[in-house]
Amino acid sequence: MGLIFADRYDTLKDFVHHQVADLYDAEFRFHDTLEKMVEKASNAELQSLFKTQHAAASARVKTIETLFEGLGFDVERVTCHAAKGIMQETSETLDAKGDPAVLDSALIANAQRAHHYFMAGYGSTRCQLGAMGKHNLEQTLDDLLSQHIAADEKLKELATAQTGVNAQAAH
Repeated sequence: MGLIFADRYDTLKDFVHHQVADLYDAEFRFHDTLEKMVEKASNAELQSLFKTQHAAASARVKTIETLFEGLGFDVERVTCHAAKGIMQETSETLDAKGDPAVLDSALIANAQRAHHYFMAGYGSTRCQLGAMGKHNLEQTLDDLLSQHIAADEKLKELATAQTGVNAQAAH
């Protein structure tokens, strides 16, 4: 289909193509950043969760490639400015010094921001596929969405557990 331009959407298919290419780029960015988050995290459970999420991001990249194929699109990335910004903020956390428990909380917040971006993107793209009559691909988007929801829930559990530690660090 060629290069995707965000300044013109004549059809829903044009917009979906851009959305999928944007999410593809975002998953790549998140994948690369998660590797660094594993190294920065001090909590063993958080490190393990980030390792799991890193592997899952790699699998999602491949899933999106099959989605491109199912939609008849060339596999291509469009710069996802939202993910770029979230990963820039995460980079600042990765460079920060301080109490390890507080830094872990910051990493959790960064990861949750990314997952919420993906939840919005996959959720809306799933609806757009339905509107296009691509019901055979809706389950793929549901699966991608479910992965991010589950990851966010696990992060929320860790964040809650970290709250007590952070309260101690605040004194």
